[in-house]
Amino acid sequence: MNSNKINEENIFSLPEIEIKRTLPIRLVNKSVSITFLIIISFVIAATIILFTIKTNLSISADGILSPSKIIHLRSPESGLINKILVKSGDTVKVNEVLVILDSLELKKSLFDIQSQISSDENAFNQKIKNAAFSKTQNELELKSAEEGLIKSKASFRDRISSFFPKANTDSLINNYNPGENITLDYAMADVHSAETAIQLSKLNIKKESLVNYDLTQLQIELKGLLQQERIIKEKLKHLIIKSPAAGIILTEGIEGLSNSYFQQGAKLMDIAETKNWDAVLFVKEDDINKVKINDKVKIKLTALQSEDDYRLFNASIISIGAEKINNNGNFQSYAGLYRVTVKVNFNNDKSDLSKLKNEYKVNGEIITDSGKIVDLLIRYFRKII
Repeated sequence: MNSNKINEENIFSLPEIEIKRTLPIRLVNKSVSITFLIIISFVIAATIILFTIKTNLSISADGILSPSKIIHLRSPESGLINKILVKSGDTVKVNEVLVILDSLELKKSLFDIQSQISSDENAFNQKIKNAAFSKTQNELELKSAEEGLIKSKASFRDRISSFFPKANTDSLINNYNPGENITLDYAMADVHSAETAIQLSKLNIKKESLVNYDLTQLQIELKGLLQQERIIKEKLKHLIIKSPAAGIILTEGIEGLSNSYFQQGAKLMDIAETKNWDAVLFVKEDDINKVKINDKVKIKLTALQSEDDYRLFNASIISIGAEKINNNGNFQSYAGLYRVTVKVNFNNDKSDLSKLKNEYKVNGEIITDSGKIVDLLIRYFRKII
């Protein structure tokens, strides 16, 4: 019975084969073990990388360099341009002379005002001298009239004493009625004539105060004219136009504007400040929804890089275009794309920013997301699910 069971078990089992441990067999076994160790190491390394290493998701976009601030320089006065001392693309310093204007209107106005000032000053001085002369003359006439009154009263007393030796002379003069005595009438007429002369002299002296009003009016007019003269002289100083900031001349063909006439307030040229720069990137429609304000950007600017040192500059997004660029704007060569403006940070760079030019080509890497690789994978799969 037992032998039968043993035979049945042997039917369903393979015979044991004794393998001889040769050198090739041992090499194969070791290779398999090493392979398993390598795979396990890779798995462990990948797991560590997924859970510890941080990385960025970014969008690549080409663009151009653009100054953060553009100064629009306008003509302070109407007139001809005498000299243009710069040309398009020049780098200028603060207070560097750019344009010299020649204003015939201002010079004519200044000449007319100075002529009027000279005329009014002459009139003012003449009135002062006339007033001094008139004052002296009136004082002398008053004195003469007073002496004449004394003389006429003495004559009246002399004549009246012949007729009325004991009469009160002053009472007779005050109460005398003309026609009583022809001799006394002549004497009384001299008294009245002297009194009238005194009154006229006093009126002329009072009239001198009216001259002061004329002098005051002339002084007011002179003050106004002198103020206009100062204003025009100050304007003439402004005909020498200087650069308000360090920058780059953007206006094309500025060197050909000599002898051109400009109205007051008309734009002469545009100056781009070189202190701060932006970059305008052009993003595809498929990527624009991933971009947000304040996203970090890495800017690659070939104009500042050498072959051995290719640096990236930090930047951040400050504005995103709401519409596609059309075929009629300043960026018509980028029609169909979206405009994204970023502020470039050159603060920690030792490069000479004055060498930068408007519309230098740049390449930007817009960082749309960052974090550990595992977190980025989780967020990605959540979006697509």
